[in-house]
Amino acid sequence: MGSGNNLPAAYLVGLLSGLKAMKTDLKNAIPYLGPQRFVRRSRLAAVLKGIADSGLDINFSREAEPDDDRIQGRHIASYAKELKKKEPLYKKKFSALLKQGLKPEEYPKHFKEVKLSIVKKVKEESKSE
Repeated sequence: MGSGNNLPAAYLVGLLSGLKAMKTDLKNAIPYLGPQRFVRRSRLAAVLKGIADSGLDINFSREAEPDDDRIQGRHIASYAKELKKKEPLYKKKFSALLKQGLKPEEYPKHFKEVKLSIVKKVKEESKSE
């Protein structure tokens, strides 16, 4: 499962949303963000990248999307590896992940597994309809 409060999770929400929207024959979307601007590394930018990567045509600046390393959680894995040198802090910071049996230093691997699972599940749902 992992955390639901980071860039990889935001991307996966966008990907799933886009795939589900396309199942309903929706081909494009226009995000309304109001007057606010968002920054490149924001979760909102990650959601929009996930939607775009699903194949849904969405109008947003590709310059705003986070790097793939951040989308895949490599920054989390790197931080976890560094923090593991301070075991009590590592356990405190990543307690929720560790309780789920996940190693935060393996976040990119976990991200890939979850992404493949989402794509597979949506394809299976499409075949059964």
